Amino acid sequence: MVVVEDNPGDIYLIRQALEKRGIGDLTVLQDGEAGYIFVTEVERGAASPPDLFIIDLSLPRRSGPELLARIKTSSAFAHSRIIIASSSYSSRDRSVASRLGADRYFVKPSSFDQFMTIGALAAELLDEGSS
Repeated sequence: MVVVEDNPGDIYLIRQALEKRGIGDLTVLQDGEAGYIFVTEVERGAASPPDLFIIDLSLPRRSGPELLARIKTSSAFAHSRIIIASSSYSSRDRSVASRLGADRYFVKPSSFDQFMTIGALAAELLDEGSS
């Protein structure tokens, strides 16, 4: 699984939520450019495509929507699922994520317990992908 997130606090919470669901193999990329480089490495065969991406909507260097569009145009990621994570409740942001092919849109909540629900969402998508 690959998480593309620039906020250390959110990375910590995502890691906790995933580990709580038994999902521990995690690659963390800190900005959209690192995400682009990873996509290129997978396409060249230097890395394996993940089953799941969790991508922050507002990333430095390249935005979440840019990275999402790049992933969705590559056949190397045909089986990868994508969660867009954002603090935005905007219907426009949700619409853009959906139009670009995100499987789910997760609004980052302010409470720890609510944030842990991203683990359940990830587990659900991974289960769907293995069916």
